[in-house]
Amino acid sequence: MAKGMKPQPIRTMIVGIPNVGKSSLINRLAKRKAAGVQNKPGYTRGEQWIKVNKDFLLLDTPGILPMSYENQKKAANLALIGAIREDILPNEELGERLLEYLRNQYPSALNERFGILVIEDRIKVLNQIAEKRKLVDSVGQNDLIRAEALLLKEFKDGLLGKITLEKYGA
Repeated sequence: MAKGMKPQPIRTMIVGIPNVGKSSLINRLAKRKAAGVQNKPGYTRGEQWIKVNKDFLLLDTPGILPMSYENQKKAANLALIGAIREDILPNEELGERLLEYLRNQYPSALNERFGILVIEDRIKVLNQIAEKRKLVDSVGQNDLIRAEALLLKEFKDGLLGKITLEKYGA
């Protein structure tokens, strides 16, 4: 070490797509709530250095994504897991894509969570979810909008089970 120079801590940057747990990882490593955490994309707005210990600093960064997606399937998958804002794609489209995927890859997921044995069309499934959860609108009808929002939220929160949207070789 040169005369008069203090040892410098290791500086490391945490980078990834939005809403995957970058700030949560930093908090775990720092053993305290040093970085703000929320289950929505875009919560971390700026870069922030977090001191883990005297020899180690971590840079918490906002999530990064490409500006646009030519592949709509990838964009929909990112919206389904909460990596991009919910208002980018309509819930109807996301719900339809999710139900089609569950029908083909995880047919028992809705049975385990909602008691739905057959994943038919989107409206039938949403009606069953609304009935099970007693979601009714102002005129006493099944509230399909709330049922769809509930389905998407429970998927995003992992309540439908361990489900991956991308399979190798698929």
